[in-house]
Amino acid sequence: MAFWPGEDLNAKILAIEATRAAVELKKETRFFSESPDCLHGYAYDWDCRVSLNTGQAMIGTVGARGSRDFTVLGDTVNVAFHLNTVAGARGYDFVLGDTTAKHIDEIFKPIKLGPVELKGRRQKTIAYTLPETF
Repeated sequence: MAFWPGEDLNAKILAIEATRAAVELKKETRFFSESPDCLHGYAYDWDCRVSLNTGQAMIGTVGARGSRDFTVLGDTVNVAFHLNTVAGARGYDFVLGDTTAKHIDEIFKPIKLGPVELKGRRQKTIAYTLPETF
């Protein structure tokens, strides 16, 4: 998991930066999987899926003394996690939440997948993917 902390005023810029990083991550994992440096690449592709969601989250350290961890929590994070399940089930490399898709529309032209059911949510969430050119 990665996150881009910032203010609501910067949400569009942060969503674009996160999407650019996701596209690069995907390119690099493909490159590594096809290289001789990937020990088992010939038998098992090393690949990843990316889910992106934009919104507010709590950032901080949680846990008891001696067992603390820095993390990000909240509905925005949960939706991103469950969007990754949608990506896997439908065979997409990228799945985006509605707000992220709106922020990156001018540059990446996301494709609407439509409403999807996510675990723990009553209402369906509108999901998007990126064109295959990325």
